[in-house]
Amino acid sequence: VGMFLPTRAGVEQAADLVQVNAPRIHAAYYHGGEPIRVIRPFLEGDGERKPFFLSMTAAGQSALNVRGLDTVIIDDTRFTNLVERGRNVLTRVHLGENELLQM
Repeated sequence: VGMFLPTRAGVEQAADLVQVNAPRIHAAYYHGGEPIRVIRPFLEGDGERKPFFLSMTAAGQSALNVRGLDTVIIDDTRFTNLVERGRNVLTRVHLGENELLQM
């Protein structure tokens, strides 16, 4: 299973929850702050042992080339700054159709 979430904290929390609640599932996470070696076992020909769970931010989009990845879950939200009454407000918005297709 691969899961895309909008925040670094979210991907780390998702992997931790899977590891705690289902210890037989190999769980890992990847976001822009992590070295690529974290997901290299998933991307290389050997692949990671099944069952596995990989949670990622958009930085892990190339991970869709993971062999054996048969389920992808996408949280269709992102965070952006919107100006409201002259102030920047961090706001959660839904991804558009093109953004979803690019994932």
